[in-house]
Amino acid sequence: MRIVEKWFSSAQKKNWPGTAFLILLPMNMRPIPGYEGWFATEAGDIVSIRQGTRSWRERNFEPRKLKPRIQNSGYLYVATGKGRKSVHRLIALAWHGEPPSPNMECRHLNCCKLDNRPKNLRWGSTKANFKDSWRCGHGSIKLTPKLVREIRALIIQFAPYSAIARIYKVGYHTVYYIAEGMTWRTEAAGLTGEFRKWQRENDKKRLSEKQTSDRLRKQRKEEANT
Repeated sequence: MRIVEKWFSSAQKKNWPGTAFLILLPMNMRPIPGYEGWFATEAGDIVSIRQGTRSWRERNFEPRKLKPRIQNSGYLYVATGKGRKSVHRLIALAWHGEPPSPNMECRHLNCCKLDNRPKNLRWGSTKANFKDSWRCGHGSIKLTPKLVREIRALIIQFAPYSAIARIYKVGYHTVYYIAEGMTWRTEAAGLTGEFRKWQRENDKKRLSEKQTSDRLRKQRKEEANT
């Protein structure tokens, strides 16, 4: 068992002056550098002792497992005070230390993006990570005007960008840029008058939804002040 000292906040110190809590953690958990009170387990989970269940009688904090969410890219992330952070990078930091180079990426050796056990993670270059993607069959394909036309046809039918990205083995943002007309700006690639009309109608819809949301937010604020 590993013993970790946890001090109360300033408000809690008034009730328990000069008191520190000793927390017993199993050896299969390691602290995550830069994230106080957060630990990475050997099973690939992130646990916190900062927001755990407080047992005042025993003066102990029970570790709480954080619930990750899945990104459009297929990787897991957790919300932190520093923004969204990928689970696999946090676990790699805890078990393998800082990457040798700031530009290095975290590799999944068995090709499963959801398997974040330390033994499945390694720091590696972008080239090595790209080779892993091809070895696992996750590599993106080279788009052609014909494929982009198919993508735009699906976009008009309001197919989710993430689903289109999985079908054509491209990134989520690749589909987004095609939908916004930021790339493949030719009629041969499906940027036709019909698609531009869909873009204008979609922009109007998004603007209307934003205006409605802003108006409701303003009304709620005014009601709260009265």
